[in-house]
Amino acid sequence: MAVNDISYVGDTNLLRFYIDNRDRIYKCDYIESIDVITHEIIKLNQDELYRLFNKYISDRRIYHEEKIFNDYILYKFYDVDVNEIDEIIRKSRSNQRRTKYNKPTQNNNSAKKVNRVNKFNGKKVIATLAVIATLFTAGSFALSSAHDKTPETETSTIASSEYETIEESTPEYVEPTTEEEKLYDQYILVNTTDETNTEKYRFARSEYYEIIEKYAHMYGIDPELALAIACQERGTHSDIIDDGGALGLFQIQIEGRFGWDNKDVYAYNFETKAMEKYTIHIDEIKNVDQNIKVGIMIFQEALRRNDYDVARAIQEYNFGYGNMQTVLEACYTESNPETKDNNLEWLNYRTEVSVGDPHYVEHVLQWVKNNQVFEITMKDGTVITCQFNNSSLEQTKSRV
Repeated sequence: MAVNDISYVGDTNLLRFYIDNRDRIYKCDYIESIDVITHEIIKLNQDELYRLFNKYISDRRIYHEEKIFNDYILYKFYDVDVNEIDEIIRKSRSNQRRTKYNKPTQNNNSAKKVNRVNKFNGKKVIATLAVIATLFTAGSFALSSAHDKTPETETSTIASSEYETIEESTPEYVEPTTEEEKLYDQYILVNTTDETNTEKYRFARSEYYEIIEKYAHMYGIDPELALAIACQERGTHSDIIDDGGALGLFQIQIEGRFGWDNKDVYAYNFETKAMEKYTIHIDEIKNVDQNIKVGIMIFQEALRRNDYDVARAIQEYNFGYGNMQTVLEACYTESNPETKDNNLEWLNYRTEVSVGDPHYVEHVLQWVKNNQVFEITMKDGTVITCQFNNSSLEQTKSRV
């Protein structure tokens, strides 16, 4: 097992609670690796989170461990009930959907990049002394020792047995002291090769990375991921249309049934802070600079259409929107729509379409170093992080 692959917990599942020095659960997440890697942020109110935590801390059948950091304690509960977790996840996602569709419009004058550790800004917390007291009497509860280690910490703001509404100020997030405890929004665990030491990769990086980096930052894409797509598509630029109708480093489909000639691509430009329209013409994208620009804009479109699911956006770059929908429809039934989020089950349904490369995700990620973390910026400035783990390399490490 790789030390820095926190998504891998063996044939089990893991529920984690982060409790700050004011006795509040400021983050809860769930990781499962029974079939495929699943990572879910649990979005419930404080009262519900405390009840959930108290249930597991009191259950002696569930193995748990505690780690004390400067400003928070991390609790890990192993082998929790999967059916119960499914219900919790459904409720959490329902809360997130309500939040998403009632999200207030952001003032452009105050807009700025939002760091993912500040997602609890402006929320209210409801808690009771009775709940806190129960937690403190649990045999394994270690908050008191954490407070002894940090005497400068302020006392708890919970001071009444009645329900008390407290205006929440975001607790300062302390970067974990070990690589193991870092959290990412998404994980992609696939089995692929490592082509980052090949001549093709070194040539593409030396020749095109500067241009790729320029447009990647302009459109909120991680340049390492953009370079990987370029390497898989062609690896070298050419102004000659190939037999399949594709052109240039990013193999923009310019001829044939799905040709992009004279079509528009839209992407949010973070330099101008506005949506940008680009009309594709053959003569323009024969130029390597414009070819890279258009390829990255197309990939941003794929990200937006897939709600910034990185793996699905990579596959759509090859399949196209319609074929990608065919794959998702084959995988996710209407009776179980919740499985659409945060899992890679759809990878098993890519042969439902007869065009393109069904293993495009794996082929793109072979041009990326193992454990690479991609940063994708959403239109509102929120940064999405995605860690890539090459399972073939992880298995090799675990045997060493």
